[in-house]
Amino acid sequence: MTNTNERPDPLANLAPGYDPNTEPPRPAPAFAEEPVEQVDFFFKPYSGLARFGYGTMWVIWTVVLTAVAVGGFAVGSPLAGLLAGGLAWLAGAYALRIWTWRAKRLIFFIVI
Repeated sequence: MTNTNERPDPLANLAPGYDPNTEPPRPAPAFAEEPVEQVDFFFKPYSGLARFGYGTMWVIWTVVLTAVAVGGFAVGSPLAGLLAGGLAWLAGAYALRIWTWRAKRLIFFIVI
């Protein structure tokens, strides 16, 4: 005896081998993921104390140069503001590289 309450699947005849219980295929990613550079924690090019010291120094440079950039724009000197802002961006990018162990060597930069 057949069950008359079941309705046939209208999509069953559209594609051979169609199974409504399977997950549909996922689309290809819009961009390829870059491999994350793994840090070898048994060999580091510099110590954690050096990383802390140099990272802190470059973070301070970033804060100082950002303040100079804001001050440059505040007093009406956009060229000085842009130059200091660009240097602040570079210093911040280098500080990030230090904190994430991606800097190959540490650069010491203090103006007296």
